[in-house]
Amino acid sequence: MATNNMMNSIINLTPHDVVVYDSKGETVLHVFRACGDVARVNSAPQHYVKTIVSSVPVFEAQTFTDIQWPKSVLSDQQNELEGVLVSMPVGQQCANNSDESVSFSVYGPDTSPEGVVRNESGQIIGTKRLVQYR
Repeated sequence: MATNNMMNSIINLTPHDVVVYDSKGETVLHVFRACGDVARVNSAPQHYVKTIVSSVPVFEAQTFTDIQWPKSVLSDQQNELEGVLVSMPVGQQCANNSDESVSFSVYGPDTSPEGVVRNESGQIIGTKRLVQYR
């Protein structure tokens, strides 16, 4: 399993390890271990829309408002942090937000049909590539 200095300076801010496979989805290239700190997005309150069959309530989709970066990561910016790995909601909010206080690159696992690696049961076990949000 190959590693390099750039990969070692990327901190995984998801709650789980991110496993990156080769382009065929067969060989593990790198495992980004979860660091224990998780970046999260805050969302606006959701409003009731209607009730459908069997009294199931329907609410409007979540609207994300801002990102909660772990304090440890923000302090690491001075240490030449290459980037962070985040979940898709965090990455998308980051892409839509021009937060100048964040100087590092933001990546996420590609869970598109072309990028995702699944096991025999259809569960996601990794990705073939990362996407860059900023």
